[in-house]
Amino acid sequence: MSKRKTYRPDELRAGRTVFIVTRVWLDHTACKHEVAEYLIAGKHEPQPQPNEVHPYRTHPKVAQYAATVTDLWRTRRAALREAARRQAALQAHISRRSA
Repeated sequence: MSKRKTYRPDELRAGRTVFIVTRVWLDHTACKHEVAEYLIAGKHEPQPQPNEVHPYRTHPKVAQYAATVTDLWRTRRAALREAARRQAALQAHISRRSA
């Protein structure tokens, strides 16, 4: 049996690093999948304003929310594999659509 590659919401604790596969738009028609890295910080650290970019250290509640909308990967390697898989699927979809 292989080890799970993602975190469950109940496993998120301060001091853990999580990796999230994100989509970055290069222009209005193309995008690229990348990996963002976040360290779950303590509850009492100051939080950014709603219009600010989240820093490397993130609040546990933000990590709990992120776990409800996307996968939180345990290792950068697993997240990079998922990003490559999503990018390949996107490229295949675009090539089928344009053919």
